[in-house]
Amino acid sequence: MQIKSENFPEKSELLTEGGFWVGDPCYILPDRDWPVFCEESFDYEENVALYDYDGENFIAWDTKNGDGDYSLKVDNSTVKRLSVDAGMISVIPMSLVKKFGATAGSLALGCIVKDISYLVLNSFSDGDISVTVYDSKDKNFVLSMKTS
Repeated sequence: MQIKSENFPEKSELLTEGGFWVGDPCYILPDRDWPVFCEESFDYEENVALYDYDGENFIAWDTKNGDGDYSLKVDNSTVKRLSVDAGMISVIPMSLVKKFGATAGSLALGCIVKDISYLVLNSFSDGDISVTVYDSKDKNFVLSMKTS
């Protein structure tokens, strides 16, 4: 297993064929990979980071206020409250979640968004994020989370 990271600037796209999982990465990454992930994460405390996990990409960012419960919103309506224990939120394609071998219990700690082709980072500031999510017919909605 190899994890590499880089900055994920605004207006960048992340392909997510098959949907993605949103939540604290500590619930979903395999235990054996957590130390390497954390080591890579320290360089991106003020930004959204794009992670390459053995050739597949996902994004993650620090919350402004660390651990807690945060509202995940779609078009300004809360769809789920997400608990955070590692002070981070991630968006991980379901294809990668399956490779991780995530259990139903760990999946339930986040939110699965299905039938998505890709997302575009609209803005990130002080732990708050907004992305536009597109389905296979190029219809879209805005996914946002305020953590400040």
